[in-house]
This record gives sequence, C-alpha cells and structure tokens, in this order.
Amino acid sequence: MPRRFSIQFAEQLHKQAWWDPHACYVLALSGGMDSMVLAQLMRAQSCRLVLAHVNFKLRGAESDADEAFVKEQAQGWKLPLETCSFDTQSYANEKGISIEMAARELRYQWFRELVQKYQAKGILTAHHANDLAETVLLNMTRGMGIYGLDGISSETKNIFRPLLFATKESIEKYAQDEQLSFRQDSSNALLDIPRNNIRHTVLPGLRQINTRAVEHIGQSAVRVQQMMGLYREYLSVLKAGYQLSQNSIDLERLKLRSDAAFLLFEFIRETGINGEQANEIVAAREGARFTTETHQLWVTRGMLEIKPKMQQNQEFTEVIFDGPACIHFTQQGLNRQLCVEPYRLYAKDQLAADPMCVYVPKEAIQFPLILRTWKQGDEFIPFGMKHKKKLSDFFVDEKFSPAQKQNQLLLCTQDEIIWVVGSRLSESMRVKNIDLEVYRIMIE
Repeated sequence: MPRRFSIQFAEQLHKQAWWDPHACYVLALSGGMDSMVLAQLMRAQSCRLVLAHVNFKLRGAESDADEAFVKEQAQGWKLPLETCSFDTQSYANEKGISIEMAARELRYQWFRELVQKYQAKGILTAHHANDLAETVLLNMTRGMGIYGLDGISSETKNIFRPLLFATKESIEKYAQDEQLSFRQDSSNALLDIPRNNIRHTVLPGLRQINTRAVEHIGQSAVRVQQMMGLYREYLSVLKAGYQLSQNSIDLERLKLRSDAAFLLFEFIRETGINGEQANEIVAAREGARFTTETHQLWVTRGMLEIKPKMQQNQEFTEVIFDGPACIHFTQQGLNRQLCVEPYRLYAKDQLAADPMCVYVPKEAIQFPLILRTWKQGDEFIPFGMKHKKKLSDFFVDEKFSPAQKQNQLLLCTQDEIIWVVGSRLSESMRVKNIDLEVYRIMIE
C-alpha cells in the first residue's frame, strides 16, 4: 500500500499544470497527519522544499508542543523550516471575524511572504478529498449557490493542493504503513465548529447511504469548477449588453427581465452586494443610495452608478495657479492636467468649440486661481444667464448624478467660480470681443 499510494501521488502530481520538479515550494506543515504525509511524499520528489509552521497560540502548551515536534522533524529531514506565531484571538477580535477566518488570513499572508523570500513557485497544503466534500456541504448550508458548489480547487493562485485526489482513509492507511509520527489537534473533535460537525456527523451519515459519497461529491465539485469557466464567459458577454460604462449599468432595461435581480447580483458581485440588496436595487426609486463595505451605488436616471469607496472618499487636494501654467494632478486615481495660458483668438467660433476648453478675458482674471471640488453654498452665474444660481440647483438642472456632483471640479478666483470644469463657464467670463487678450484654459 505505501508504494502504491506513493506511485499514485507521483502520477497525480505530474498531471498538474503547476508542477515543476525544478522549482521551490513552501510546504505548510502543521505537524498533523495530513501535512506529515504530504511532506513525506514530497521529500521523494526532486523539487526544493521549505517547511513552514504557524503557531496560532490557541491551545496553550499543545500549540507549543506542535511547534517543537515540527522543528525536530525538519532537523531530522535536513530541510529548512520557517516558524512564526500569532495572537490569533486578538486579531479575530480586532477584525470582528471568526477564529477560523482569522487563522486563515494570518497564515496565508505569511505563506505568501515566504514565497517571495525564497522565490518559490507556490504554497503546498495537505487538503484532501474529505476536505473538499466538507467544504461543498458547508457552503451549501451557507447558501453560497453555484460559487460554493465548486469546493476547493487543486490550484488557487499560488496555492497548490496535490492531495485532493486522496481520501482521508487512504492517507491514514499510508501514515500507518509508513509508521509516520504526527500530532493530534484536540480542537478537531469540537462539534461546535461547523466543519467538525460535518466531518464527524454529516459525512458518516452520507456514507451510510453511499460508501463513495466523498469521492462522488468531489467529482461533482470538479465538474462545477469546469462549468464555472463557461458560466463566467457567458455572464461577461451578457453584462456587456447592459453596461453603459465601466461604472454604470442600464438598470431600466435590465428590469424588463424576470431574472433582473439575479443578473444584477452576478454582474456586480465584486462590489460586495448580497442577493437581498440586489432585489432592493431593482425595486428602488430614483435617487436611492446603497452602500457595501467597498462601494457606493446610486440609482439615477434609469441606471445604476457604481463607485469604489476609496475613490469616493479620496479628498481632492486643491491646486493653486499663481500665474499661467500647466499643472498635473491626480483625481480619483487618474492623472490629469489643467493648463492656463495666454492665447490670441482668430475666430468667434472658437468660443463654443470644446466643453473641455474655454477662453476668458485676461482683464477679468486675477491670480491666484484655485482648482477645487464644490462645497455646499457654492453659487455662480451660469453662462447665458443674468443671475446667480446655487451649484446644487445647477447640478439638478443638468441631471448630474451624486457621484458626478461629488467629484465635480471648479476653477475659481478668490471671490468667484469662473468655470464649472468641463460643463459651464461663468457669464462674468464671457469674451465679448475676439480682439481682446485672453487666457485659454484646458482640462485633460
């Protein structure tokens, strides 16, 4: 059995697209049976290995004993070992997440640092077929839909799982036949941990119905993984038909479909919305605003406008023009430029040629000029009008979305707004004679 299992492992390993026998890999070694078996099998390969052990400080002396055990094994194998420890409980409390999620975030962040340090191809973990089945079942209880049915992939970014083909029973048999030493994690027996409950209660029950339940769940997960590629490709094509721009969806047209909420959720799931919010957005009235952890969304003029929060909350730093100049600046992560330069007009038609370029009389400009975003209470005389108008009312008249209002730039003197950039010049800046000396102001 040991030799047969080793051959099977090597055959499966060489089928993986990520496998490179000349590369370096970081192997996550907890000291438990699964990771010890993986280490034993990988030692027979020609690649370079770096062992990595995390002490989560959750089981007191037991955690420290695991670390000591792993150090002894690494020394006996003459393999390099990296260790670290985390105050996992404090991290979970600070982030407001479960212990399991905290441990996952901490270990994979550290593993990736090791990959960079050793220029490794990736991280090897000892997940097996039973872990895959448990994950599928756990995701089903959480209502994760199709995205939860694919379980665990044999390759996720630079994380590789060469034991996914093997059941827990075959791994146990190999460890027994090879007389491998390993540590037992007492927390694996706690049934109040959902995954443990599935492992010790649900899976044994399913095996009474079908002795190959674990293998069949794994096979189904692999099929779903293969199907997901086609599903995402179809969604991408479908989304393009409703996408008005990179950050907006034609909500009015999408609402004509009976599956509008479902499709909206799929189109913008990266924003962090849930199914309930998708339903609310489809039913929302004009002006409704929705917030996720990372994005803000507005229903406006029959469309859904989407902006990342970092972009929305990023304060624009005022730009000062002490005289004619071209100044580069950044707005919402984009590099932009505004130029104020002396110019000689040659035709009256130039005055209305381009909304991104305006001309103002030299005699009307008093430096410094200030480029800033709008504030409550701002007002100006829109070109073509005789009286001042609040910018907030101007935005309503021009059908500005909330995102457009929040990011609208204004070019001002100390006393007045001379240009709502890219939209409307102030009437006070009207050029009445093309023979006058002017400044040309352009935004790119």
